[in-house]
Amino acid sequence: MKRGSSSPRYGAVVLFLFAEACCVFPGNRALAQTEPGSGLVVAIHTAAGETIPGAKVTLRAGKGEPYSSETDAAGIATFSGISPEKYRLSIIARGFDDLSTEVTVEAIPDNRIDAILSPPARGQHHRSGDD
Repeated sequence: MKRGSSSPRYGAVVLFLFAEACCVFPGNRALAQTEPGSGLVVAIHTAAGETIPGAKVTLRAGKGEPYSSETDAAGIATFSGISPEKYRLSIIARGFDDLSTEVTVEAIPDNRIDAILSPPARGQHHRSGDD
């Protein structure tokens, strides 16, 4: 990718999917299911383990309406009552490179995704929060 491009950079972002099989962590009880369907917890932090509050987290299945949430002080965004299927997960946080990747939500109430965001590379401008 060319320098200065406005497209999100994926090389500086690491996404961890903890799973029994591949994408879920069934032992996590951080999200209580309040509606029929699956639940998802997205935990966002830096490589040093610092939480990232106030990040905008969006899930979109195909061309359907997006689900949006914002991370709390602990860097956690929660979604409940969503259909088990593949989603495009997008995370935007001020001072960090944007993240966009595909994730699979299983038919269980407590899917979990841990995302590590990185600041933009030296000399590069990040997309979110540019003034």
